[in-house]
Amino acid sequence: MIPKKTIQLFASIGLCILLFNCTYKKEKTDCKRSQNVSIEYKLPLSFSSIDTLFIDDLKFTHVTKSDSIVLGSYLPNLEMVLLEVNGKQGKTKMNKLDIIRVLASKLKSTGNYKILNGPELITNGVLKVSRTDGKMIEICTSKGYLAKVNAIP
Repeated sequence: MIPKKTIQLFASIGLCILLFNCTYKKEKTDCKRSQNVSIEYKLPLSFSSIDTLFIDDLKFTHVTKSDSIVLGSYLPNLEMVLLEVNGKQGKTKMNKLDIIRVLASKLKSTGNYKILNGPELITNGVLKVSRTDGKMIEICTSKGYLAKVNAIP
């Protein structure tokens, strides 16, 4: 038989773990559905590890190490580590064009999305995208995500 105090201790630990996950886990809060969608990042471009962009079934988070970007559904953060040698880091600052270019490239590489404004993407920093199969796109963000997402005609 397990002592009552042990059960209470485990229950308290479980509750703490549950509360921690509920408090710090950001879920989809702001969603838009449309045939065509635009995304524009807003300053200050400083993202935490829980800031998330959801595009259909894809989930994008932001990282600070540049080599992580090629490994998965990751987007640059404001400050990126380009190189690390002997405990010293070579860093660079990113801007909204850098983030949008990486996102556009990742979406296009899936074969499921087409970029509607390729040439002007570099000048205005707004990504306009649609699905190649003509279906609706659902774009959601975590609460407080630093991008303006709009359904466009």
